[in-house]
Amino acid sequence: MFGADRIPIVLLTGHLGSGKTTLLNDYLSAPEVEPTLVIINEFGEVGLDHQLVRQTDENVVLMENGCICCSVRGDLVETLKDLHDDLRGGRLTPFSRVVIETTGLADPVPVVHSMMNDFQVMMAYELTAIVALVDAVNGASVLGKYPEAGRQVGLADRVCLSKTDLATPEAIDTVRTLIARTNPGVPVALRTPGKIDRELFETRFHDTSGKTDIERWLGRAGGQATSLHGAGGDIRSTAIIRDTPVNWDAVSHWIDLLVAAHGPNLLRVKGLLNIEGSERPSVIHGIQHLFHPPEELAAWPSQDRRTRIVCIVDGVPTDEIHALFAEAEAMPRSVPA
Repeated sequence: MFGADRIPIVLLTGHLGSGKTTLLNDYLSAPEVEPTLVIINEFGEVGLDHQLVRQTDENVVLMENGCICCSVRGDLVETLKDLHDDLRGGRLTPFSRVVIETTGLADPVPVVHSMMNDFQVMMAYELTAIVALVDAVNGASVLGKYPEAGRQVGLADRVCLSKTDLATPEAIDTVRTLIARTNPGVPVALRTPGKIDRELFETRFHDTSGKTDIERWLGRAGGQATSLHGAGGDIRSTAIIRDTPVNWDAVSHWIDLLVAAHGPNLLRVKGLLNIEGSERPSVIHGIQHLFHPPEELAAWPSQDRRTRIVCIVDGVPTDEIHALFAEAEAMPRSVPA
């Protein structure tokens, strides 16, 4: 459906003081990095962070007056469209990727939802990775206190631990444990100040058709349901596994039930389906109320041909997720005429 020449987008999240701008500066300072367009969002009336971004040949777009996930969310979509129009019209220096640095107060879920829900944006851009930065010194208290911090980690394709040179080994282990509870199986990198970690920005973690992505995501399906409880929310992860092929009408009905009951709290749902009557697997992917139609892959990524669906949710009982799936499976099936 979408062309192969779409421009990659990386969403860089992380709570206040986690070091997002420093990480981005280190990346942009590398001479081998391809031209990158940076969109920086700030919370407040006066923008400051854009002054901290190194003055390179990259284009910097500053979005002021509000959090990117609420009052200027629509502006983000329009900004992406305008930038693409300027690029096609020769009014903008060509760039290879976009990095959106959100404010530390942002919930990334509606940000991603707004981009995925705009057809023009999805035709021009490809969301390839969501990277969350977590402060190793204060990460445990932040994840326990602030809901948006847990949702940043829960949605991430990769987590990067910052300030590890200032944290004790015990603090690092504690934060890593909380990250694993929030987002089981997510890769965690230790940030080294001054080191250029190009993989964070240049790997297509979010490519649903890629073997690496789907296998990494479904690697979470082997464990038990996990959760992160605290004042910052209740992020849970659970997996639905079926050994025999599933009926697509049943899966579609389950999605409808799940969205109707808990749409705003669906951080991320992704699955590999063995659908009755099909020799090839299909991928489903959803965030909040938005689920894309199933995408059929060319081949199974491994010998494991079970249906596996992993759900990361906020405050949704895992038993209810499984009960709704069983209810959908039990519904009467239409008989072809």
